[in-house]
Amino acid sequence: MSTEILTITDLTRMSGDRVCIAGYTPDGACVRPELPYGFFTEPWLIQDSKGIVRPFAKVEFKLDRHIPDPPHTEDWVALPAKPRVCGHVPPADRMRFLHATASPDVESIFGATIHHEWGLWVAAGEGAASLGTIKARVWDIIHEATQGGGWEYRLVFTDDAGRRYALSVTDLAFRYFLDHERETRRISGHSAADSVVRTLEASAHVYLRIGLARHWAKSRVDVISRSTACIPIPTTWAAGASPISRSLPRHPWLGAVRHLTKTSSRSNSLPSSTIFGTIRGTGCRHGEIS
Repeated sequence: MSTEILTITDLTRMSGDRVCIAGYTPDGACVRPELPYGFFTEPWLIQDSKGIVRPFAKVEFKLDRHIPDPPHTEDWVALPAKPRVCGHVPPADRMRFLHATASPDVESIFGATIHHEWGLWVAAGEGAASLGTIKARVWDIIHEATQGGGWEYRLVFTDDAGRRYALSVTDLAFRYFLDHERETRRISGHSAADSVVRTLEASAHVYLRIGLARHWAKSRVDVISRSTACIPIPTTWAAGASPISRSLPRHPWLGAVRHLTKTSSRSNSLPSSTIFGTIRGTGCRHGEIS
């Protein structure tokens, strides 16, 4: 057993209140902690009504054993314990941290052949990684109602190789923010998505965390179906182009995007290297991206 301080990069909503967490050790190893029984849940991330486990937080985990299942080599069993936050990456250091984890493009992340039949996928049992960082250009955010009565938010982007992807958003903070904007009728139809896209376009750089969804019993493929963080590096928004300049109610995850909602009559700026959201593909058949 070892005690490691993970710099959190990935905080993904799964089914119900389950969440998936990943981060980096000080020596640059990517780790996805899992409990020996049960799952991490949203309440575990919160203390005193605040979401304390969030991107760029440094959180202590007691790692018991490594359980790699290629390409998901990041998996470790972690002992159950209350989260202990040991600090945060300073804004001035975040660009350096992101650059250190970045791959040239999506296809270079996994260390395995990318298959293109019926979408994009990696065969189960192959590959050296299931998570990685890229720089990207965001083109659109699509939102639509699902058959189950919920909402799906899908981010459209290209990587530095020019390949286009469209992946579903499941990050806690990003989804809560978009849900709040929709429920308060500040966004509707497709125009709402356009306003958030303009925010991302105003950033000098956007980094994404890309990951593989796990295979299921009848399919031995791991789907390239999720991006697990969207991280804009800011430029100042032009006057009149600040679509998220509004106050938010108190909420542990809306608080995580409160820094994106500074009220100003002239202009807003994003803080340096702020993780804006986490996205994860769902319902993709045999590696289908969009």
